[in-house]
Amino acid sequence: MNRQVIKVLLTAALMAGVVGWFAWWQHRPSAAVQVEESGPESTVWRMMEASAAADSEAYLACYTGEMELALHRNLQEMGAEQFRAYLAKIHGETKGIAVAPPELVSPTEARVRIEYVYADRNEIQQVCLRQVGEEWRIFRVDGAQPMKALVPYGTPVAE
Repeated sequence: MNRQVIKVLLTAALMAGVVGWFAWWQHRPSAAVQVEESGPESTVWRMMEASAAADSEAYLACYTGEMELALHRNLQEMGAEQFRAYLAKIHGETKGIAVAPPELVSPTEARVRIEYVYADRNEIQQVCLRQVGEEWRIFRVDGAQPMKALVPYGTPVAE
């Protein structure tokens, strides 16, 4: 083989390697934390989804104890339609949500930190969950701690 053929073959092999690496990189297994389907944070995500869908039954199914009773009282006082509108409103104001991995307090209790992102601020809230049978349910929600957003949501990025 002459030098020109060797250069072409090496270039083709290098290009094939780069394309192969890029394809692998795009389809590699995600390093993201997987949410355990029956874990405490899955209940938090089900609650968020129920709020987004304004599904009061699914929303209430995420709670237990005094929280569940209080929410049922709110539903009865507000009426089903107004309660669904309330769920849609609180979800509609949220621009983003970050759910931290759960902190197990005991084998049957956990705490999950949630950060809500709004247009003008962020809020951090601790949600306490208890295992009820095979499911985790929210039994207490601590008051939200407002945080001033360093960069307000929607601020254009300057280069």
